[in-house]
Amino acid sequence: MSTSNPASYVLVNSSDSHAESDDLDTVHTGLVGYFCGRLTLAPLEEMNPKSILELGAGSGAWAIDAAARFPQAHVLATDLFPMPPRGSIPSNLRFMQLDLSKSYPFEDESFDVIHGRFIIMHLANGPEALSRIVKLLKPGGWLLLEEPDDELLDHNGRNTGLAGASAFAQKFHNALRRRGADPVIGPKLAELLKRSYQFMEINVKLVTLPLSGHDFGSAANALAKVWKARYKHLGRTTPAKLAGEGMTEEDGREFIARLDDPNFNQTSMLNIVWAKKRIDYAHSPRLIRAKY
Repeated sequence: MSTSNPASYVLVNSSDSHAESDDLDTVHTGLVGYFCGRLTLAPLEEMNPKSILELGAGSGAWAIDAAARFPQAHVLATDLFPMPPRGSIPSNLRFMQLDLSKSYPFEDESFDVIHGRFIIMHLANGPEALSRIVKLLKPGGWLLLEEPDDELLDHNGRNTGLAGASAFAQKFHNALRRRGADPVIGPKLAELLKRSYQFMEINVKLVTLPLSGHDFGSAANALAKVWKARYKHLGRTTPAKLAGEGMTEEDGREFIARLDDPNFNQTSMLNIVWAKKRIDYAHSPRLIRAKY
Protein backbone atom coordinates (compact mmCIF):
# COMPACT_ATOMS: atom_id res chain seq x y z
CA MET A 1 0.00 0.00 0.00
CA SER A 2 1.44 3.31 -1.04
CA THR A 3 1.43 6.70 0.51
CA SER A 4 -0.53 8.99 -1.75
CA ASN A 5 -0.55 12.59 -2.73
CA PRO A 6 -4.21 13.50 -3.25
CA ALA A 7 -3.26 16.97 -4.44
CA SER A 8 -1.86 15.37 -7.61
CA TYR A 9 -5.37 14.27 -8.57
CA VAL A 10 -8.05 16.61 -9.87
CA LEU A 11 -11.08 14.67 -8.66
CA VAL A 12 -9.84 14.05 -5.13
CA ASN A 13 -11.68 11.30 -3.29
CA SER A 14 -14.01 10.96 -6.26
CA SER A 15 -16.05 8.09 -4.81
CA ASP A 16 -16.55 9.67 -1.38
CA SER A 17 -20.28 10.24 -1.70
CA HIS A 18 -23.33 8.17 -2.50
CA ALA A 19 -24.11 10.51 -5.41
CA GLU A 20 -20.67 10.00 -6.97
CA SER A 21 -20.80 6.25 -6.45
CA ASP A 22 -24.28 6.05 -7.97
CA ASP A 23 -23.13 8.18 -10.90
CA LEU A 24 -20.18 5.90 -11.65
CA ASP A 25 -22.46 2.87 -11.35
CA THR A 26 -24.79 4.45 -13.91
CA VAL A 27 -21.89 5.04 -16.30
CA HIS A 28 -20.92 1.38 -15.99
CA THR A 29 -24.49 0.24 -16.64
CA GLY A 30 -24.63 2.54 -19.68
CA LEU A 31 -21.44 1.10 -21.14
CA VAL A 32 -22.55 -2.48 -20.56
CA GLY A 33 -25.73 -1.59 -22.42
CA TYR A 34 -23.70 -0.13 -25.26
CA PHE A 35 -21.62 -3.35 -25.30
CA CYS A 36 -24.88 -5.31 -25.74
CA GLY A 37 -24.73 -6.76 -22.23
CA ARG A 38 -21.04 -7.61 -22.31
CA LEU A 39 -18.38 -6.35 -19.92
CA THR A 40 -16.09 -5.31 -22.77
CA LEU A 41 -15.71 -5.63 -26.52
CA ALA A 42 -12.72 -7.95 -26.04
CA PRO A 43 -13.46 -11.70 -26.25
CA LEU A 44 -12.67 -12.44 -22.61
CA GLU A 45 -15.04 -15.41 -22.57
CA GLU A 46 -12.69 -17.22 -24.96
CA MET A 47 -9.65 -16.92 -22.69
CA ASN A 48 -11.19 -17.86 -19.33
CA PRO A 49 -9.09 -15.32 -17.35
CA LYS A 50 -7.67 -16.30 -13.98
CA SER A 51 -6.30 -12.92 -12.85
CA ILE A 52 -7.93 -9.52 -13.47
CA LEU A 53 -6.69 -6.08 -12.41
CA GLU A 54 -8.85 -2.94 -12.32
CA LEU A 55 -7.00 0.38 -12.23
CA GLY A 56 -8.88 3.26 -10.62
CA ALA A 57 -11.88 1.21 -9.49
CA GLY A 58 -13.98 4.19 -8.34
CA SER A 59 -17.33 2.82 -7.20
CA GLY A 60 -16.15 -0.74 -7.87
CA ALA A 61 -18.89 -1.40 -10.43
CA TRP A 62 -16.66 -2.83 -13.17
CA ALA A 63 -14.62 -4.99 -10.79
CA ILE A 64 -17.74 -6.38 -9.10
CA ASP A 65 -19.25 -7.18 -12.49
CA ALA A 66 -16.01 -8.84 -13.66
CA ALA A 67 -15.80 -10.97 -10.52
CA ALA A 68 -19.41 -12.11 -10.96
CA ARG A 69 -18.93 -12.98 -14.64
CA PHE A 70 -15.63 -14.80 -14.09
CA PRO A 71 -15.95 -16.59 -10.73
CA GLN A 72 -12.82 -18.63 -11.46
CA ALA A 73 -10.72 -15.45 -11.62
CA HIS A 74 -9.01 -13.53 -8.85
CA VAL A 75 -10.11 -9.92 -9.35
CA LEU A 76 -8.13 -7.09 -7.77
CA ALA A 77 -9.65 -3.60 -7.69
CA THR A 78 -7.28 -0.71 -6.97
CA ASP A 79 -7.90 2.96 -6.26
CA LEU A 80 -6.32 5.86 -4.40
CA PHE A 81 -9.21 5.81 -1.93
CA PRO A 82 -11.16 2.91 -0.40
CA MET A 83 -14.02 1.46 -2.36
CA PRO A 84 -17.33 2.88 -1.09
CA PRO A 85 -19.60 0.63 0.98
CA ARG A 86 -21.36 -1.92 -1.20
CA GLY A 87 -23.82 -4.69 -0.62
CA SER A 88 -22.74 -8.27 -1.09
CA ILE A 89 -19.67 -8.56 -3.32
CA PRO A 90 -18.24 -11.69 -4.96
CA SER A 91 -15.81 -13.67 -2.81
CA ASN A 92 -13.19 -13.64 -5.58
CA LEU A 93 -12.87 -9.83 -5.45
CA ARG A 94 -10.49 -7.94 -3.21
CA PHE A 95 -9.52 -4.28 -2.97
CA MET A 96 -6.10 -2.65 -2.64
CA GLN A 97 -5.55 1.02 -1.91
CA LEU A 98 -2.93 2.12 -4.42
CA ASP A 99 -1.48 5.34 -5.82
CA LEU A 100 -1.27 4.68 -9.54
CA SER A 101 1.16 7.56 -10.03
CA LYS A 102 3.84 5.52 -8.28
CA SER A 103 5.45 2.12 -8.83
CA TYR A 104 3.15 -0.89 -8.58
CA PRO A 105 3.69 -3.71 -6.06
CA PHE A 106 3.16 -6.45 -8.67
CA GLU A 107 5.51 -8.64 -10.63
CA ASP A 108 5.65 -8.24 -14.38
CA GLU A 109 3.22 -10.41 -16.37
CA SER A 110 0.92 -10.99 -13.38
CA PHE A 111 -2.52 -10.43 -14.94
CA ASP A 112 -4.56 -11.92 -17.78
CA VAL A 113 -6.76 -8.81 -18.01
CA ILE A 114 -6.14 -5.18 -17.03
CA HIS A 115 -8.90 -2.58 -17.21
CA GLY A 116 -8.83 1.19 -16.78
CA ARG A 117 -11.72 3.63 -17.29
CA PHE A 118 -11.07 7.40 -17.33
CA ILE A 119 -7.80 6.80 -15.49
CA ILE A 120 -4.87 7.37 -17.88
CA MET A 121 -6.04 10.96 -18.48
CA HIS A 122 -5.56 11.66 -14.75
CA LEU A 123 -2.02 10.28 -14.45
CA ALA A 124 1.08 12.43 -14.75
CA ASN A 125 3.18 11.36 -17.74
CA GLY A 126 0.48 9.10 -19.14
CA PRO A 127 2.73 7.36 -21.70
CA GLU A 128 5.19 6.34 -18.98
CA ALA A 129 2.36 5.14 -16.74
CA LEU A 130 0.92 3.16 -19.66
CA SER A 131 4.30 1.51 -20.20
CA ARG A 132 4.36 0.38 -16.56
CA ILE A 133 0.83 -0.97 -16.88
CA VAL A 134 1.70 -2.94 -20.03
CA LYS A 135 4.50 -4.75 -18.17
CA LEU A 136 1.95 -6.19 -15.73
CA LEU A 137 0.00 -7.93 -18.50
CA LYS A 138 0.69 -11.56 -19.34
CA PRO A 139 1.49 -12.55 -22.95
CA GLY A 140 -1.84 -13.18 -24.66
CA GLY A 141 -3.63 -11.02 -22.09
CA TRP A 142 -6.03 -8.17 -22.82
CA LEU A 143 -5.60 -4.49 -21.94
CA LEU A 144 -8.96 -2.68 -21.83
CA LEU A 145 -9.06 1.13 -21.80
CA GLU A 146 -11.85 3.68 -22.09
CA GLU A 147 -10.93 7.36 -22.27
CA PRO A 148 -12.89 10.44 -23.41
CA ASP A 149 -11.81 13.17 -25.81
CA ASP A 150 -13.55 16.53 -25.45
CA GLU A 151 -10.90 18.60 -27.16
CA LEU A 152 -11.55 18.25 -30.88
CA LEU A 153 -9.49 20.44 -33.23
CA ASP A 154 -10.52 21.54 -36.70
CA HIS A 155 -8.08 21.93 -39.62
CA ASN A 156 -7.12 25.41 -38.36
CA GLY A 157 -6.29 24.10 -34.88
CA ARG A 158 -9.40 25.63 -33.30
CA ASN A 159 -10.92 23.68 -30.47
CA THR A 160 -14.41 22.64 -31.57
CA GLY A 161 -14.97 20.16 -28.75
CA LEU A 162 -16.59 20.52 -25.37
CA ALA A 163 -13.45 22.05 -23.88
CA GLY A 164 -13.55 24.78 -26.51
CA ALA A 165 -17.14 25.73 -25.68
CA SER A 166 -17.00 25.92 -21.90
CA ALA A 167 -14.86 27.69 -19.30
CA PHE A 168 -15.59 24.81 -16.94
CA ALA A 169 -14.14 22.21 -19.33
CA GLN A 170 -11.16 24.43 -20.17
CA LYS A 171 -10.29 24.93 -16.50
CA PHE A 172 -10.74 21.23 -15.79
CA HIS A 173 -8.32 20.34 -18.60
CA ASN A 174 -5.86 23.01 -17.47
CA ALA A 175 -5.90 21.58 -13.95
CA LEU A 176 -4.98 18.18 -15.35
CA ARG A 177 -2.16 19.63 -17.42
CA ARG A 178 -0.72 21.47 -14.42
CA ARG A 179 -0.37 18.04 -12.80
CA GLY A 180 1.49 16.68 -15.80
CA ALA A 181 -1.50 14.72 -17.11
CA ASP A 182 -2.93 14.71 -20.62
CA PRO A 183 -6.74 15.18 -20.64
CA VAL A 184 -6.94 14.11 -24.29
CA ILE A 185 -4.66 11.08 -24.24
CA GLY A 186 -7.55 8.89 -25.40
CA PRO A 187 -6.99 9.32 -29.16
CA LYS A 188 -3.27 8.65 -28.68
CA LEU A 189 -3.61 5.33 -26.86
CA ALA A 190 -3.63 3.07 -29.91
CA GLU A 191 -0.49 4.63 -31.36
CA LEU A 192 1.27 4.49 -27.99
CA LEU A 193 0.47 0.79 -27.71
CA LYS A 194 1.59 0.17 -31.29
CA ARG A 195 4.91 1.90 -30.65
CA SER A 196 5.48 -0.23 -27.56
CA TYR A 197 5.67 -3.25 -29.88
CA GLN A 198 4.13 -5.31 -27.08
CA PHE A 199 0.79 -6.08 -28.75
CA MET A 200 -0.23 -8.44 -31.50
CA GLU A 201 -3.68 -6.88 -31.94
CA ILE A 202 -4.92 -3.38 -31.11
CA ASN A 203 -8.62 -2.60 -31.56
CA VAL A 204 -10.06 0.91 -31.44
CA LYS A 205 -13.62 2.19 -31.45
CA LEU A 206 -14.26 5.91 -31.51
CA VAL A 207 -17.81 6.58 -30.37
CA THR A 208 -19.51 9.90 -31.05
CA LEU A 209 -21.88 10.86 -28.24
CA PRO A 210 -24.41 13.62 -29.00
CA LEU A 211 -24.98 15.71 -25.90
CA SER A 212 -27.76 17.83 -27.39
CA GLY A 213 -30.20 15.17 -28.55
CA HIS A 214 -29.02 14.89 -32.14
CA ASP A 215 -29.53 11.46 -33.65
CA PHE A 216 -26.42 9.29 -33.94
CA GLY A 217 -28.24 5.96 -33.63
CA SER A 218 -30.09 4.45 -30.71
CA ALA A 219 -27.03 2.88 -29.01
CA ALA A 220 -24.98 6.08 -29.09
CA ASN A 221 -27.98 8.18 -28.06
CA ALA A 222 -28.65 5.99 -25.02
CA LEU A 223 -25.03 6.17 -23.92
CA ALA A 224 -24.97 9.92 -24.59
CA LYS A 225 -27.78 10.41 -22.06
CA VAL A 226 -25.61 8.71 -19.44
CA TRP A 227 -22.61 10.84 -20.50
CA LYS A 228 -24.63 14.02 -20.26
CA ALA A 229 -25.81 13.14 -16.75
CA ARG A 230 -22.20 12.39 -15.79
CA TYR A 231 -20.99 15.75 -17.06
CA LYS A 232 -23.79 17.56 -15.24
CA HIS A 233 -22.78 15.78 -12.04
CA LEU A 234 -19.19 16.98 -12.57
CA GLY A 235 -20.48 20.49 -13.20
CA ARG A 236 -22.13 20.43 -9.78
CA THR A 237 -19.30 18.85 -7.79
CA THR A 238 -15.99 19.84 -9.39
CA PRO A 239 -15.96 23.64 -8.78
CA ALA A 240 -15.59 23.18 -5.02
CA LYS A 241 -12.63 20.85 -5.60
CA LEU A 242 -10.89 23.26 -7.97
CA ALA A 243 -11.86 26.56 -6.34
CA GLY A 244 -8.22 27.19 -5.51
CA GLU A 245 -7.36 26.96 -9.21
CA GLY A 246 -9.84 29.52 -10.45
CA MET A 247 -12.90 27.40 -11.10
CA THR A 248 -16.14 28.94 -9.86
CA GLU A 249 -19.63 27.71 -9.14
CA GLU A 250 -20.77 29.95 -12.00
CA ASP A 251 -18.49 27.98 -14.35
CA GLY A 252 -20.30 24.82 -13.31
CA ARG A 253 -23.76 26.35 -13.72
CA GLU A 254 -22.88 27.75 -17.15
CA PHE A 255 -21.60 24.31 -18.21
CA ILE A 256 -24.81 22.60 -17.10
CA ALA A 257 -26.92 25.26 -18.82
CA ARG A 258 -25.07 24.63 -22.09
CA LEU A 259 -25.70 20.92 -21.81
CA ASP A 260 -29.41 21.60 -21.32
CA ASP A 261 -29.60 24.03 -24.24
CA PRO A 262 -31.24 22.25 -27.23
CA ASN A 263 -29.43 24.65 -29.57
CA PHE A 264 -26.05 23.65 -28.18
CA ASN A 265 -24.90 21.32 -30.95
CA GLN A 266 -22.09 19.56 -29.14
CA THR A 267 -20.73 16.03 -29.02
CA SER A 268 -18.31 14.15 -26.81
CA MET A 269 -16.02 11.40 -28.04
CA LEU A 270 -15.23 8.12 -26.31
CA ASN A 271 -12.14 6.12 -27.21
CA ILE A 272 -12.51 2.41 -26.52
CA VAL A 273 -9.33 0.36 -26.88
CA TRP A 274 -8.84 -3.36 -26.36
CA ALA A 275 -5.42 -4.78 -27.14
CA LYS A 276 -3.97 -8.30 -26.94
CA LYS A 277 -0.39 -8.61 -25.74
CA ARG A 278 2.12 -10.46 -27.88
CA ILE A 279 2.80 -14.12 -27.36
CA ASP A 280 5.71 -13.98 -29.81
CA TYR A 281 7.42 -11.31 -31.89
CA ALA A 282 7.24 -13.00 -35.29
CA HIS A 283 4.57 -10.70 -36.70
CA SER A 284 3.91 -6.96 -36.76
CA PRO A 285 1.05 -5.67 -34.62
CA ARG A 286 -2.37 -5.27 -36.22
CA LEU A 287 -4.15 -1.97 -35.60
CA ILE A 288 -7.88 -2.35 -36.19
CA ARG A 289 -9.94 0.83 -36.28
CA ALA A 290 -13.62 0.05 -35.99
CA LYS A 291 -15.75 2.81 -37.52
CA TYR A 292 -18.75 4.44 -35.89
